[in-house]
Amino acid sequence: MQNCRILFFLVFCLLCSGCASHTVTNHLAQAQSHISHERQNNTQNTQDSMRATALETVLQSLDGVTDCCVLIDGQTAIIGLHTNADTMQAHQNLTAQAQDLALQTDAQLRIISVTTNDKIVQRIEAYKAAKI
Repeated sequence: MQNCRILFFLVFCLLCSGCASHTVTNHLAQAQSHISHERQNNTQNTQDSMRATALETVLQSLDGVTDCCVLIDGQTAIIGLHTNADTMQAHQNLTAQAQDLALQTDAQLRIISVTTNDKIVQRIEAYKAAKI
């Protein structure tokens, strides 16, 4: 009876240790995959940030634009313009010019949203500041 208990205990320990080893291996593989994915995201974020900075420089050359803020994520750009335009028509013209210039400057962009609304531009700037 004593031998049976010892044998049962050894088999139990062997089974438990085998499962634990497999679980640790899976967690390690998941962690490595997560780290690799984070590196790819960081690289993409850095490239998007550099593209946004380049586009900001170009957009500030537009007549009527006093300052701007650009966020880029892949093929999408959100552009906020501070302007000295005083009419709705002037705002619409600047918005159209900014959109055209963005398409000419960055060929990867497919979706471009431009705003001259001060509150929305401030939100874009706050988001960009928090992201950096």
